[in-house]
Amino acid sequence: MNSTLSFLSVSEFAGAAWPAGVLAVGATVAWAAISGAVHGGTGWIATAMPAAAVLAGWLMLLMLMATMAAIMIAAQATRPAVTATGLGLIVLALVPPLVLATISSGELPMLVVLRIVAILAAWMLLCVALTRLLHPLGPSVAVTTTATLAMALLALPVVLMPLLADLTQWRDDRLLGLIVNACPVLWLLDGTDQALRFNWFWWSHARLMYQFTGLGQNTPMPVLQPWWEPTAISAALALGMLGLAEGPVRKYFLRRPGP
Repeated sequence: MNSTLSFLSVSEFAGAAWPAGVLAVGATVAWAAISGAVHGGTGWIATAMPAAAVLAGWLMLLMLMATMAAIMIAAQATRPAVTATGLGLIVLALVPPLVLATISSGELPMLVVLRIVAILAAWMLLCVALTRLLHPLGPSVAVTTTATLAMALLALPVVLMPLLADLTQWRDDRLLGLIVNACPVLWLLDGTDQALRFNWFWWSHARLMYQFTGLGQNTPMPVLQPWWEPTAISAALALGMLGLAEGPVRKYFLRRPGP
C-alpha cells in the first residue's frame, strides 16, 4: 500500500514537473536565439528590429509558452495539490531564463523581473482556473476551450481591430478601453515600459504588423491601465473560479447519475 502511494506521489509530481521543465528549456533556447540581437548583433536570428522590440517579443513568447504550460498542468491534474504544485513549478521555471536575460542584457532591473513574474503568475492562475472549471466536461474540452480563449485574449488588439474601429465611430470609449486592457500582452508591456523604453502605442502603429487592419492608424487608442490593476483583477477572478471549480461545480458533476 505504501509503495503504491509513493508511486502515485512520484507520478503526480512528474506529471506536474514536466511542463515547467519544457518551459525553462524552451525559454532559455529562445533567449539564446535572440540575445545577440538584443546586444546590437544578430544572434541566431538576424533582425533589424530595435533591441527593446526584440526583448519585448521574447517576453511575449515567454507568456505564450507559460500559458500553454499552465493549461496542460490544470488539464492533467487529479487533485488541487497537484495543480498548485505544477503552477508553483512553472512560476519557478520562469526565474532562470529571466535572470539570464537580466544578467545578459542589462535591461531588466530586478524590480521589473518581479513585475513580470507577478503578471505571468496571475495570468497563468486565470488559465488554470478556467481549465479546472471546465475539466468536468472532459480534459480535451477544457484544454481546447481555455487555449482558444487565451490565444484570443493575447491577440485582442489584432483580431478585434475591425470592432475597435467601429467602436471608435460609436464613441463607446469604455468598451473600447475594456477590450484593449483585457489583453495580457499589454499588461506585460506596461510592466516593463520604463525598463525597456518600449512604448506600446508605438507597437500598435507598426505598419508591417497591422497594415491590413489599420490598428492605431486611424483609431485613437484608449488609455492603458497600470499593469497591476488587470493583474490584481485576473488573480481575484481566478481565485473565485477555482473556488467554484473545486467546490459547487465539482460536487454537481460528482453527484450526477451515471448513464
